[in-house]
Amino acid sequence: MWLDSQRSQQVPTFGPEHELTSETTELDPHRMFEMFRSGVTELEPILSVILDPDTLIEIKNVVALPEGQFRFRPDLWVRTVYDFASSYHHAVINRDHLVQAFAPFYRGMTNSFLIEHSDSSPAEMEAASEMLCAEFELQKPYLRERWKANVEVKS
Repeated sequence: MWLDSQRSQQVPTFGPEHELTSETTELDPHRMFEMFRSGVTELEPILSVILDPDTLIEIKNVVALPEGQFRFRPDLWVRTVYDFASSYHHAVINRDHLVQAFAPFYRGMTNSFLIEHSDSSPAEMEAASEMLCAEFELQKPYLRERWKANVEVKS
């Protein structure tokens, strides 16, 4: 059903409301970056099956950056998520392994978001989140293409 929809729609939510806050976090940015870097490096053979070759090249370029210059661009994050989603759909590798292989990317994106918004107000963080949502919408044709592709299953 989602393949044919053109725009996202508000969905009903339930449960407690949430708010972004500017409270400090106990997360260690250096450790998160290192877990991202080492995870991508160690998983490169598996990632070559999961990720589009161009996405993998960009990821490797990001991994090579010095920690102080590290940022996970929204467009690259969206392509990475979409590559993982379509690989899960096609079961290109064991799905449990695929989900585990995603963990370093989540850490990298979380680290990038925290660094970029260390001095941001909750409203600025919310605006950045909305821009990320717009990027997911913008790149939906990429997901459609990958979802519908004939993929050779490796395992």
